[in-house]
Amino acid sequence: MKNLKQFKSFLDKKSGVKVEGNHLYLYNEIGNWWDESEAIQIVNKIKEMQGDITVHVNSEGGSVFDGMAIMNALKQHSGKKTFIIEGLAASIASVIVCGA
Repeated sequence: MKNLKQFKSFLDKKSGVKVEGNHLYLYNEIGNWWDESEAIQIVNKIKEMQGDITVHVNSEGGSVFDGMAIMNALKQHSGKKTFIIEGLAASIASVIVCGA
């Protein structure tokens, strides 16, 4: 029930990218300038995170160039990375998950 409430509150927000503590949520098309899912915004959020990261993914893919930059930022992060596919990780979203 708690997860359902968190998910519904997440959907109420406009952005497809969200950071809560050391949890990064990638929900939406990768590379959308209108919902803060461009690489530069996500990479900056990753750089601000310390320690282990959990990445939650539900994305149909998107920009290959943005996805590659996100994957490389996750690879360079010093902490352990855990990925949870919460729906779909298609196209470049699957590369982010597998590559990092």
